[in-house]
Amino acid sequence: MFQPGTKEHTCKTVEMKEIDVSTLKHLVSFMYGQSPCLNIPLARSLFVAADAHQVQDLRWICLQYLLCNLDTGTVLKTVQLAEKLSDSILMEACVQLLTESDNRVEVAEQGAMKALMQNNPGLAQKLLIAVMKHPSSLKRKADEMS
Repeated sequence: MFQPGTKEHTCKTVEMKEIDVSTLKHLVSFMYGQSPCLNIPLARSLFVAADAHQVQDLRWICLQYLLCNLDTGTVLKTVQLAEKLSDSILMEACVQLLTESDNRVEVAEQGAMKALMQNNPGLAQKLLIAVMKHPSSLKRKADEMS
């Protein structure tokens, strides 16, 4: 964050945009050596903050937490986060979960899917295409045809 050649290094200040007080407290605590006690909403907000402020160790911790807690109830919000931060690891995990889950219909029927389709139809289409092109979807289709 304060690397030579950066705005923060030159100005000796950091501009914190779109970060709530609680997330900021956890971010600063992490920088002073305290490990965060994560839950899914906190992991999401810290993931965004760590990404924005290049706190790579915290970003990695949050990513691992989100991956370990990815399920049909969290996947739609998580895929939006992956898209926002252009995180291919998180995006692929979401696609894989959707492709391999026996509860795909349950996910599709969630209010979060309807909101995703209304608020971000491009992402909804991208997700649908990725799920349909995923190797496990193609294998399942081939198995059903034989």
